[in-house]
Amino acid sequence: EEYIVALSALQDLLPPVPLDAVRAVIVAELGAPPEQVFAHFEETPLATASIGQVHAATLLDGSDVVVKVRKPGITEEIELDLVILHDFAHLAAGRIDSPLVQNLEETVGHFADGLRDELDCTMEGRNIEHFASGLDPKLNVVVPRVYWDYTTARVLTTSRFRGVKVTDAPGLAKQGIAPRLLARELARMAMHSIFVNGFFHADPHPGNYIVQADGSIAVIDFGLVGRLDDGTRRDLLLMLAAWVSG
Repeated sequence: EEYIVALSALQDLLPPVPLDAVRAVIVAELGAPPEQVFAHFEETPLATASIGQVHAATLLDGSDVVVKVRKPGITEEIELDLVILHDFAHLAAGRIDSPLVQNLEETVGHFADGLRDELDCTMEGRNIEHFASGLDPKLNVVVPRVYWDYTTARVLTTSRFRGVKVTDAPGLAKQGIAPRLLARELARMAMHSIFVNGFFHADPHPGNYIVQADGSIAVIDFGLVGRLDDGTRRDLLLMLAAWVSG
């Protein structure tokens, strides 16, 4: 349980990055301090996660947005961690005669590629738009709009959603929203993404699902996504059909 509690903090509850450091990133990426780039920029962050920190803001045209700023120095920290992981995988593969470690170095390589993609805010912006283009219109699910004029490799600006976490039972009850219906909707979204599109949101923790007052589910944080080719989707579908049929 203590591991679950510790890892849950990585969703959005880490200690905040100092405002001066956030301002420095915005100046470097957008060419001016936040009070000049935005009509309003909230100094207190909405959330602080493992890679980025999110601030509420208002664009000059009045649009409500969130500004995700990559943490200063996080790239260097992650690269060092990846070197250590690769060394451990190489050591294990050379010393342990077990099928469990045969592909460990390759697994670490895939993990490293995905994590480096997660560091690039422009990649996340493209992921959002790709996911939106394949979203089943029958689902009560929405994704953010990307404001490309305010987005770079280290800053991502998207439309803001307001609501409660998908795990906030009292908040959902207050809004008269049934958790069972939310679970079904999210399951349908996952099935459609995996089996129809082969492109899915791969970071499904509670911090990334916001339930709005109208019952719609806003999906955020597309730094980590998954892609499946036709053959893999077919194999997964056959496996699922076999499981359902017993």
